[in-house]
Amino acid sequence: MNIFGVIVAGRMVKTDFTTHKEGEYTTELFDIANINHIVVFLTGLQPLPPHIGASIFISWPSMEKGMGSMEWSNLGFISNEKPSAIFRVGQYVNSLRTHNIFTGSQFLNTEGTKNALIGILLEPLSQIQNKGQRNDHFSAENGQVAAINEFSQKMLHNFVNYVQSFAVSLPKPGQMMASNATEMAEYVPAKSVTDWFNNFQRKLQMNPNFWRTLPS
Repeated sequence: MNIFGVIVAGRMVKTDFTTHKEGEYTTELFDIANINHIVVFLTGLQPLPPHIGASIFISWPSMEKGMGSMEWSNLGFISNEKPSAIFRVGQYVNSLRTHNIFTGSQFLNTEGTKNALIGILLEPLSQIQNKGQRNDHFSAENGQVAAINEFSQKMLHNFVNYVQSFAVSLPKPGQMMASNATEMAEYVPAKSVTDWFNNFQRKLQMNPNFWRTLPS
C-alpha cells in the first residue's frame, strides 16, 4: 500500500517507497542536480498510527567519506495533522557543486552521484517535536551556512568565467624559446585577476546582495 508520496516539479508523483523494516521507508530521486524543492505527503490510503509522525530525511553522496558513503540530513516531518510539507533541498546540490569548483572533480557527473534517497522514519510525535525544538536553535546558523555556500559557488563561477575570457595558449615553460614547441598550456594575465577583484569588490560595496543575481 502506497502510504507516502513525493512530488518534484515537472515530474510524475513518486509513491514507490521501499519498506526496509517496520517504520522505515526509502525512495530514490533521480538527477538531483535539477531539484530545488520537494513535497512529501500522505496519500490518504492509510493514516499513520495515533501519536506517530513521519520524519523525513534526505541522503546524498558523502564528499569526505568517498563515493560509497552517504550522508543523511533531517528535513522535517509530516503527520495526520500535517499531511504534507514542502522542503528545500537545493542547498545540498549547491554544496556538491561548490566541492566541484574547489577540487575539479566531476562529482555530479558520476552516475552514482546523480541520485539521492528520501528516507522516512516513523517516530512518536513527542520525540519528533523535541528534535524540532533542538533543530530550531541551529536553523539561523544553518541558513547562514547555506548562504555562504551559495555565495562561494556564484563568486567562483564568476571569477573563473571572467579570467578564462583572457586566457591565451603559450608553450609550456622550458619550451618558450624552442622553435618546434609542441606542448601548450593556457595562461591568464595577472592583471585580469586584479581587475576582477576590484570590480567584484566595487559591486559588493554598491549592492551587498548583487551576487544573488549571478548565474550558478
